[in-house]
Amino acid sequence: MDIGDKIANSSNAWGNVTVSTGLANSNWRPSVDSPDWGNITGLEFELAWLSFEVADLTLKIDDLYFGKHVIFLATERFTGWFVESLITTTFSFFLGWSLYAVLLLLIIKLSGSEAGPWSMLFIVIGYTFSIRIVHVLVDAFLVSTLPQLVFPLKAWNPIAGEEELASKLVDDIYQTSWYPTLAYSLTLPLVFAFYAWAIALSVIAIHFLREFTWKKAASISITAYVIYIFVRGFLGI
Repeated sequence: MDIGDKIANSSNAWGNVTVSTGLANSNWRPSVDSPDWGNITGLEFELAWLSFEVADLTLKIDDLYFGKHVIFLATERFTGWFVESLITTTFSFFLGWSLYAVLLLLIIKLSGSEAGPWSMLFIVIGYTFSIRIVHVLVDAFLVSTLPQLVFPLKAWNPIAGEEELASKLVDDIYQTSWYPTLAYSLTLPLVFAFYAWAIALSVIAIHFLREFTWKKAASISITAYVIYIFVRGFLGI
């Protein structure tokens, strides 16, 4: 098979090549007749160039694996990650909702004001917290615009004793491919934007629910939200 178009043509550059076997359209030379693991007995790399060209070539091969190629989205690891992320996001939403409602109730009582029915306050705060769903959707959209990541097998399925190296390799790939992009750089400002949005909605809710002044409602909401952020950071949720 000619893989010249699949590898880098410049010096000091790595290429990532996956070669399929057993397929009629796998670009193997006709004389090979669709190879499979039943008739492959060796592997050879051959470099060739025109006689009038001067070449001093070095071919370096690393991470050579044989096996069935499965895209990450079809693996059990992705399924487990997706389910875990969904459960974590749902749990985080309801926990954050409850935590902020409790803190808001405490701040209102500490300010010497009447908090009113807990159930009503909890429901209203639930409406203000629904913007977290918008935040998740915006994050999902930004992630969908990020460039595709290519992880070598040793990064996501390391052999025993090389887990730390695999973790560092994954971090390096993220740092090289995602961190410099505009979409990734927008994720942190969006977090603060949604914090501000949540506080603003909370101020409006408290102002009309308890008939507090705008200043008092803002003071209570901001104080409760700052404490809420620190508590979540401390608990790691």
